[in-house]
Amino acid sequence: MLNIEELTLYITIKNRTTFIDGTHIYNEILVHMPRLHMFNFCISTDTTLDHLVDHLSKNDIQRTLNNIKYQEMNCIVNYGYSTAICYIFSLPFMFEDLTYIGNTFPSIVFNNVKRLTVKDEISFKHDFFNGIALSFPLLEELCVINIKPQSLISDKWNSNDNQLYSIIKYPYLISLRLVTVHIDYIDQFLNERKTHLPCLTELTVNYNNLLIVTENFTRDTIRLNCMKIKKLNVGERIEHTKDLYFFKMQRGTLILEDDSKFDGFVFGASTNVTGEVVFQTGIVGYTESLTDPSYCGQILVLTSPLIGNYGVPDEKAIDDFGIQRWVESNKIYASGLIVSTYTEQYNHWNAVESLSSWLNKHNVPGIDTHMLTKKLREHGTMLGKIFMKGTDPTSIRFQDQNKTNLMIQVSIEKQRVFNPTGKISIACIDCGLKNSQLRILCQLDAKVTVFPWNYSVKQDEFDGLFLSSGPGNPQTQCRDTIATIKSWIDSETIKPVFGISLGHQLMALAAGMKITKLKYGNRGYNQPCLLEGTQRCFITSQNHGFAVEKVRFLPSGWSILFTNQNDQSIEGIIHDYKPFFSVEFYPEYCTEPHDIENLFKIFVDVVQSYRSINVKSYLIEQLTKCYIGDNKSPKAFHDQGKKVLVLGSDILTFGQAGEFDYSAIQAVQALKEENIYTILINPSNITLDQTSIDLPNKIFCEQITDTHVLPVIREERPYGMLLSFGERTALHCGIRLHEENMLAAYLCNILGEQNIFIC
Repeated sequence: MLNIEELTLYITIKNRTTFIDGTHIYNEILVHMPRLHMFNFCISTDTTLDHLVDHLSKNDIQRTLNNIKYQEMNCIVNYGYSTAICYIFSLPFMFEDLTYIGNTFPSIVFNNVKRLTVKDEISFKHDFFNGIALSFPLLEELCVINIKPQSLISDKWNSNDNQLYSIIKYPYLISLRLVTVHIDYIDQFLNERKTHLPCLTELTVNYNNLLIVTENFTRDTIRLNCMKIKKLNVGERIEHTKDLYFFKMQRGTLILEDDSKFDGFVFGASTNVTGEVVFQTGIVGYTESLTDPSYCGQILVLTSPLIGNYGVPDEKAIDDFGIQRWVESNKIYASGLIVSTYTEQYNHWNAVESLSSWLNKHNVPGIDTHMLTKKLREHGTMLGKIFMKGTDPTSIRFQDQNKTNLMIQVSIEKQRVFNPTGKISIACIDCGLKNSQLRILCQLDAKVTVFPWNYSVKQDEFDGLFLSSGPGNPQTQCRDTIATIKSWIDSETIKPVFGISLGHQLMALAAGMKITKLKYGNRGYNQPCLLEGTQRCFITSQNHGFAVEKVRFLPSGWSILFTNQNDQSIEGIIHDYKPFFSVEFYPEYCTEPHDIENLFKIFVDVVQSYRSINVKSYLIEQLTKCYIGDNKSPKAFHDQGKKVLVLGSDILTFGQAGEFDYSAIQAVQALKEENIYTILINPSNITLDQTSIDLPNKIFCEQITDTHVLPVIREERPYGMLLSFGERTALHCGIRLHEENMLAAYLCNILGEQNIFIC
């Protein structure tokens, strides 16, 4: 020990009868280390008043330190009602941790301390925490232990947000522990009128006390300090996690052009935006929708009741063609997102982050609000603006994106080639091209050259022309694109042209048709489109606010290809004898349905053989083919009796809705229209009593269990069974029968899916 030159010492000694002071330091350490020239130490004595022989004051301890005259030292002495603690330490204080200091601590700046515990049996006042903030400027973690109320007047807590305090700032505090504390200290730190915690991400607190202080997660003055909390430790089961999550979120407001207002909670980026407010009825696929260039300049309203539960996949993942795999473009094009209920908790095999995090990265705000879709259904699409709380709404002007050429914002800047070894060469005009459209063309062995929206593509260099989907009004500054399309369809050298969505509208304009704006627009995954001249109706995915104007006669040589069965708008056009056709909907949509993805293959087939076929007849022939399962003949179904078993909902309890009974009856009615023998198992019969009891061919009033359903299958021998109309009871019943191979034993198939998945 004689040769020690540097020494660092951080120790706590408990239950001594005397405090460690400067005399102990000198006699026990310094006299034994004559060469010691650097001594960093923090020594604490933690004891009870019963053990102490002498109750020395801070001045008594400090005098023993001053007598050493070795280096600068200081002390903290704190007496409680039953305990006492004394710190002696060297200066400057070099340690990152300091525990159990109380009301009496010196006005010294502890620049290195990052973790601190304050503890006392005497209440801490507001000014005490101001002193902590000044003395520990880089503090990151703080634990408070004090069960005495800050106010000596009453132990009963009540809020007073009108009282003025000096606001204490902890600019680097990320973790706060308030467990063994009076409720006053929870208010002290979480109330933005007392304390500012811009970086707080972890909070440990008694949950019941948190409910009281936040007034059941409704008190605005607590919201700001809680906004960034990612980890909440409460020690009990949280029953109101949804309320807590929304409590953390910033408030925002949507204002429509008719001055109607909708308040909500903001997730994603806290930024003000404006755009056209449109709604979409899809249940899944928000990742694809948000990155769809067709939503450029629009505030997207999703009508699905819950959004965010499957997170966001890796947007950088690419496929074999170098195309982004999970998103439709390289950015979010929607100006904003509005949902009914947002959840930060997600669970999906390819999710890498939450929807809120992803939106924030792309500087796109989301807002959680209700009742908006009903408003849009009554008045049609409207202009709107989202602004954060505290923003003057008059400082943000409404902007009608339909008056600008949005293709400039979404189109590629320089031409690019994909799948260069493809057998046919397709030119693609990028009006807002989606990755899924490009991917399908490459998968069909096409070499695809993508051009900017205003590029004049020459016919002699390519085998066909593809017009992509895109945003905005096709009648706004799109003359260059229309001129290119017109040069192709008017040319004596005929080559196939296929357009989708905006590309469809541009082709219509080039052919001499007119475009009109729809009141609501068609956006969603369940739009029924009838193939003209047939009884074949396809369920399609759509996203458009404009449509080809419906007139009695189209220009000479052109015919309607598809008609929307909801609003009777034109959904597709085709030339009677030339290889030109287009559709308003998305044949390729990633998230289902895939009913009409075959249009891409038809286009490629037409490119290869249009000289020897009538394109219109060939297209109708291909689209009217009927497939039941993979490689199964339609005859297989008819040979097995055309008999289907429908499982209805289980026994209803008092006050329970019977909507699944209604959907089962609709399914039975559809099956009967196809002359399919229908068996219904429905123990409730509520709806049957109210409608037509003779709809099914046979009814069994049995419980929806495997022991009751199996005898029916054994007796009736149906070809297939529908599980979708009986809630989870029917689903689980079918799964059990499938897993026990009972369905296979009686040659009964589960209709609707080749494999069974439980979500």
